[in-house]
Amino acid sequence: MRTPMNIRRVGLATLATSLVLGGSVVTAGSASAEADFDFQRVSGENRYDTSAKAAEAFGAANTVIIASGERGRYPDALAANYVAGLENAPVLLTRQDETPAEVKQAIKDSGARNIIIVGGESAVSAAQEQALSQDYSVKRLAGDDRWGTAAAIIAEGGDAQGDTALLATGMNFPDALGGGPVAFAEKMPLAITKVDDMPDNVVDELKAAGITKVLVLGGESAVSKAVETELKDKGITVEKRFAGTDRAETSAMLARHAIANFGFKNTAVNVASGYVKGDGADALGGAALTGKQERALLITKSEDTAGAAILKFLGDFAGTLTEGLIFGGTSALTQSLELQLEKAVLGSGAQIGNVLYDTPQEAIDAAKAGDTVTVFGQDNPGFTVKTAGLTVKGENGASVKEAIQVLGVDDVTISGLTITPSNVGGQVAGIYLDNAEDITITGNTVLGTANAGAGVINTSGGEAETATIRNNTFRDLLQGVFANPSATYVIDDNVFRNNTAASANDTASTITDNRFINNDEGIGLGAAGSTVTGNSFGDNEVYVKDYTSDPANYDLQNMITENDFDNEVTVTEDGSAIVDKPAAQ
Repeated sequence: MRTPMNIRRVGLATLATSLVLGGSVVTAGSASAEADFDFQRVSGENRYDTSAKAAEAFGAANTVIIASGERGRYPDALAANYVAGLENAPVLLTRQDETPAEVKQAIKDSGARNIIIVGGESAVSAAQEQALSQDYSVKRLAGDDRWGTAAAIIAEGGDAQGDTALLATGMNFPDALGGGPVAFAEKMPLAITKVDDMPDNVVDELKAAGITKVLVLGGESAVSKAVETELKDKGITVEKRFAGTDRAETSAMLARHAIANFGFKNTAVNVASGYVKGDGADALGGAALTGKQERALLITKSEDTAGAAILKFLGDFAGTLTEGLIFGGTSALTQSLELQLEKAVLGSGAQIGNVLYDTPQEAIDAAKAGDTVTVFGQDNPGFTVKTAGLTVKGENGASVKEAIQVLGVDDVTISGLTITPSNVGGQVAGIYLDNAEDITITGNTVLGTANAGAGVINTSGGEAETATIRNNTFRDLLQGVFANPSATYVIDDNVFRNNTAASANDTASTITDNRFINNDEGIGLGAAGSTVTGNSFGDNEVYVKDYTSDPANYDLQNMITENDFDNEVTVTEDGSAIVDKPAAQ
């Protein structure tokens, strides 16, 4: 069993111990993630508290950086990651008028003696600076506006350690957020620009630092071609642009680049929300920690949507990922999205509520009556249900590569799975029922190989097996549904295609509103009492076959009128089958 999400609030002592050194060096994993993979949350009561928690996880520091966490002030904290990397310092968010108590405590706990305030007095007040100066050596990096502050930060670094800087818009936060850890880890200036005009003071400081190339974060609606041209005219070229269709894809593109080119780890990844109301605050507070850990920072599309590129990133690196952090609480990034992210890494398994399990069987064994077990991912192993009252449902095309058994229990639902039959007790089956009543089998697809096995079958010597089999697809099987004598089946609204025998009934069944296509035999009736109405038939070699040897059991001519046939059909001379009407001679 994996750790329940609702207790994944790791304590700061744990975080400080396990994260302060940036995590362990872990060798690459196998094709799937570690069985106990999960994200740990770094979150507080608000954005300031969250940044304090990240700072505590950062560990001891001689210097801390303070920047505004208030709405619309994100550029200062973002650009500050450059000087934070130079100083090996965490970035803490503060209010305009005073330092939040939790931030004061984080500064004290870090052991810092120096504070660098980033931003002017309209962002971080003079009174706050004066109060902090009572206990610390305080320095302010600021300009007349956000562009001036960004220029001051670049100037603080002097000669850059390389010739490349990051460039992001200073007008909107999402595209830029993933750049914070890169600026920290690579000690790379992070410049900001207007959409169509690069501020001269920022360009001047880039040139003074020795920058000749930039990596652009965001598309042309964030940083225009005009800015590229302006930079080129001043001797700075665009080396690469990271421009996804949304903030999630942009962050994933940068994450891949950081792993491939900057030595960022492929064993861990951090995530923060890109939701609009959050203003990127959790990502800003967590960027320095993420950079120290040499991890990429993924930015979700919103508080409840990952974005396809992030899910693909997590799936692509599932073989090496062993851990990760989420910055912010469940209002910033929902619990259900956390589950979605973990499942993207884990690849397959099952869940009950907010608890993840390595396999469906582990979840089923832990379940109690009334629980819903959700199966996710591909090629899950088969499982056996021995607890009454369970619902086992597949999510987003989940598949099971072996048989499902329901043994000795009632009131079980199996739904939404793609199932490959396997050997069960000497026969091949997708779903096998033994002394199980009130079973619902709905919305599944059972796919055979070379017309082997049955989609659904009950034991040949059972006491009673009753099931409603509705809205499933059965393909390429020996039998789609096989009803042995102890069965009572309602077979309704299913599709049977390319089977040897689609619906084989050695007992009375209710067979209604199904579609039979290209089967050797559509419906086989081996006992009296079945109801066959409302079905439709495409090309089948035999549409209905009466094996009872008693014409009184079934009126096949009447059955033709009560069902629909694509072709013109007739009853054979011996009255035992419905087949295509021979072509006129």
